[in-house]
Amino acid sequence: MIAIPFFQKTMFDTDATSVMVEAYEKACQSLDDLAQPDLAKEFVADRIIDLALTGERNPDKLCERAIQALGFMS
Repeated sequence: MIAIPFFQKTMFDTDATSVMVEAYEKACQSLDDLAQPDLAKEFVADRIIDLALTGERNPDKLCERAIQALGFMS
């Protein structure tokens, strides 16, 4: 799982981390389809962390809101 290093910066339980990784992988796939650079993926990871800190645990919502933060609609 490529996303794990991003999510090791913060303390989440195993279930939350799994949801975050799932959301990140979905977002990365969308970004790859849009030919976005790796910097965008790092931003998405940071945004997913921020959203998860608010208690969001739905991977689809995490993905969607992180991509929207970049100015893209998913």
